[in-house]
Amino acid sequence: MTKVRFAELFDLNEIQKIQDAFALASNVASIITEPDGTPITKPSNFCRLCMDIIRKTPKGLANCMKSDAILGRQNPSGPIMQPCLSGGLWDGGAGISVGDEHVANWLIGQVRNETQNDEQMLKYGESIGADMEEFREALSHVTGMSTEQFKNVCNSLFLFANQLSKLAYQNLLLRENEELLTKLNRELEQRVQERTAELAQSNIELNKANQDLGRTMDELWGEMELAKKIQTILLPKKPEISGYDIVASCDPAAEVGGDYYDVISVGGFDWIVIGDVSGHGVTSGLVMMMVQTAIHTVLLQNPQVSPAKLLWVINHIIYENIARMDEQKHMTIVVLACGKDGNFCFSGLHEDILIRRADIGTVENIETDGMWIGLEPDISETLSVNALKMESGDCMVLYTDGITEAWGQGSGLFGTERLIKVIESCGDKSASEIHAAILQALIPYEKPDDVTLFVMKRV
Repeated sequence: MTKVRFAELFDLNEIQKIQDAFALASNVASIITEPDGTPITKPSNFCRLCMDIIRKTPKGLANCMKSDAILGRQNPSGPIMQPCLSGGLWDGGAGISVGDEHVANWLIGQVRNETQNDEQMLKYGESIGADMEEFREALSHVTGMSTEQFKNVCNSLFLFANQLSKLAYQNLLLRENEELLTKLNRELEQRVQERTAELAQSNIELNKANQDLGRTMDELWGEMELAKKIQTILLPKKPEISGYDIVASCDPAAEVGGDYYDVISVGGFDWIVIGDVSGHGVTSGLVMMMVQTAIHTVLLQNPQVSPAKLLWVINHIIYENIARMDEQKHMTIVVLACGKDGNFCFSGLHEDILIRRADIGTVENIETDGMWIGLEPDISETLSVNALKMESGDCMVLYTDGITEAWGQGSGLFGTERLIKVIESCGDKSASEIHAAILQALIPYEKPDDVTLFVMKRV
């Protein structure tokens, strides 16, 4: 296999956004480097002591890169945590790999904990020739964090790094032809079978590992605010497609929801996605983030992929990840590829697509078909590609069942018929006004599930 580079498998701008969000939410410094410690991304949330003082000295910079290379080495059992070999602040790291090839290090840290020794760190500053007045002042502003809290952040980092490893591997496969993909899938299945047989012979160790994993997951789910911030950043703030007026919103029932919508413009092509992971809460939110990352990655590699092929690849990735999580999860989803002159092709099984036709003033109900993702390892035979067209003035409404299953005392479910009546009554108005009218109609209803609403009008 030719040498694989991290920058060839991902859009570095998107990776930078994820890194920045992780650093901001967890209050640690973060950077992704080559295996030898050479930076790939820009530093996120770096403290002044490391960025402007230690790394500005030749000896300090060399020690930092050496420490980065050690922290990011491959370690499948968990993240590496240790004091930096340069400044002595606590750092953590996890390797990112493609198969067996180590392609990058994701590093975090630059925090102080209860074990830090200021005198030893000041001696280090003198040894590298730093300005000691600046060194001492910058040291006083370094973020403090307990060892246990930093361990939780490192465990979170390890899960994300593993996910990037899996996505990097999938990206590499997608660049190959179908024959190679089939061969690799057979080899992967064989390795899984062999590994399963080995694990069956080590049941005691597996039980212990499951207990440890359960404790780690409990600690991770305690970081609800971190997950919510990252998920919010992943949703488009102002979705745009030329020739259309779009307004969308997502209101999770829990701190972290399982609903997902997206508008993706890549390579001259526009895509619309809406989906709903079963249940809600952190686990559903994590599956949603996996799907969002996988869809963006596939479309960056092949923006002309058919909607059915896109869902086939996403299902292949998500099915394996859900199985590893030992969770009963699935996702309803529909993806629409925007063509010219109002033409769309779409695939997937979700709530019906509602289109208010401007010429007759009524709503056309377009059914979706196929299979939910995450239930079966191969859904290729259930997927089809359908088409629809929007004329000028037509309005499309996409939604999740949090709207139709909202409950009103004395009036029952909000339901599809009531939703259609609202759309027809204000269909001549702007997308923003239609969107506001639907949410206004929902106010008297209890909404136990996530509520996602996407309104798009052709202008």
